[in-house]
Amino acid sequence: MRALLAFLLVASAGTAAAQSMTARETAYWDVVTRYATGNRKDAVATIGGWSEKDLDRILKSVQGLEKAARRCEACEDRARFDALPLRAAILLHAERDRMDRVARMQENGGAAECAISANGRMSADLLGPAALQPGGARFASRFYAVFAQHLRSALCFLTSRNWAEAGLKLAPRDAMLLFVDGLASETIGVTGFVEPTLRSERDWRGRQTAGYENLDPKREFSRAIDGFEKALAVDPHLSEARLRLGRVLSRMGRGPEARVSLKQAVEETSGASRYLAHLFLGQCLEDDGDLDGAIGQYSAAMALRPDSQIGAVALAHAHSLRGRSETAREVLEKMLPVAGRRQAADPYWSYAMGSPEDAEALIEDLRRETLR
Repeated sequence: MRALLAFLLVASAGTAAAQSMTARETAYWDVVTRYATGNRKDAVATIGGWSEKDLDRILKSVQGLEKAARRCEACEDRARFDALPLRAAILLHAERDRMDRVARMQENGGAAECAISANGRMSADLLGPAALQPGGARFASRFYAVFAQHLRSALCFLTSRNWAEAGLKLAPRDAMLLFVDGLASETIGVTGFVEPTLRSERDWRGRQTAGYENLDPKREFSRAIDGFEKALAVDPHLSEARLRLGRVLSRMGRGPEARVSLKQAVEETSGASRYLAHLFLGQCLEDDGDLDGAIGQYSAAMALRPDSQIGAVALAHAHSLRGRSETAREVLEKMLPVAGRRQAADPYWSYAMGSPEDAEALIEDLRRETLR
């Protein structure tokens, strides 16, 4: 917000720098300022009427200012560039892109809509200049990570990974970006799906993207493991990476390593992640023939979420394999009264692809922190 106030002072002072703006540039920054100062709905609606050609002109003007700013550390060009509310602009364009994508999905019966619109490309193309501003590099890496998670929840798995990869070029040792890169690969491996095309003349980096042929889940899981391990090497406290590493190791048949990772996840996590860690560790133990251990883990998961139908089925199945059919029946009978009722979403069902609501909450958190 401090940069925004500086921009408003420059724009209202009638300086030569401010006067050098074209009428269209002035109109554009007015829309961005409205978004940043609370008139969010109006700004998002207005920017939707701007053409790709108009946005390209604005981008070129920003890139020109960036080039001039790179020549000095303390000069008028640098001050003018640093005052541009680029972060607000990025959030504005991203919000419009998300709105348009949701509308297209609804029109197409919920099918994935992974084309990055002109507004989506604008948000991406402004991230490089924004990273040059004070504090901008941290914002850019966070934005790449949260937008990649939004795309994953919108069933755009390959596009999500493209965004994570772009962010890693800016911040190659960012733990969250390494994690999100692994996250996209895990999802591709689990679902066996990538979007076949971005359905646009060009994607957000100006090249065609046609998905994969002969998708190999093991290759995707190996890539996911690499991403999670690199993320944990940077930030050993990134507990969800520990959880997911154990899950993918289990899928790859690497049971002993999976158990180590999942046991650590049980100790380090809380809430939904601990619930999932108990479930996944239980499955590992069941696969290894340790039914008593599996029953203990499933029971722990049920203690955290007594309404978990997947936990009840897993627990009943383990008891049945142990020869305790009566106990298995009792477990399932206790679940019958809640079966079919509307309940809080079980994190197990959103594990593979993510929740759109959770992804949107991450973007909203970033918006509040940026524009406060």
